[in-house]
Amino acid sequence: TPPIALEQCNKLAIGMANLASTSVQRALGLITSYNEEDAKLVCEVEDQLDQYEDQIGSYLVKLSTKTLSVDDSRAVSLLLHSISDLERISDHCEDVAGMCDDLYRNGDDFSIGAYEDLKEIGECSAQTLFYALDARKYQKELSSEQALQCEEQVDALEVSLREKHMRRLTEKKCNLESGVVFLDVIENYERISDHATNIAKYVLHELEPVQ
Repeated sequence: TPPIALEQCNKLAIGMANLASTSVQRALGLITSYNEEDAKLVCEVEDQLDQYEDQIGSYLVKLSTKTLSVDDSRAVSLLLHSISDLERISDHCEDVAGMCDDLYRNGDDFSIGAYEDLKEIGECSAQTLFYALDARKYQKELSSEQALQCEEQVDALEVSLREKHMRRLTEKKCNLESGVVFLDVIENYERISDHATNIAKYVLHELEPVQ
């Protein structure tokens, strides 16, 4: 029946969420301590999530053609959006892993200040995802609201860290090559936070009474 099928899709989506969360943590670790094995795992998870999105998405599209209740129809639509956001999160993790790999192979490095800044925005972005996935798993309004608050912090951090980094470049405390990577990495973490916030917003929408 459609409700049982939807529940199975929800369980698979939670599996995707756990993989995406692990990738965010691995990508964050690569910034401060690069190792080829973790970089490879981030890429492998991205491939897995691509496949999951295709398979679950195709099934949900077929399910949407069935006779569904208003609640189930809305849940199918929001779950489709959620798995797309999870796949995009893994894309950004792969981007970060690739940048760290290039930096490592070129023998470049971040300044101490840049490392601290990347750790700060990375952890804040990971926290946004943590609350969003908690909301997704347990349909918790409070966790959704906490994700939205974290996203505001990430947005503010991205702006302030860009300005701070430009001062470092001007003062020649960071070389140009690693400076460009720094800006790309913080942009990726801001995008991860954006996609996590989307998931939190879908949960809030699901919790709204059907008109």
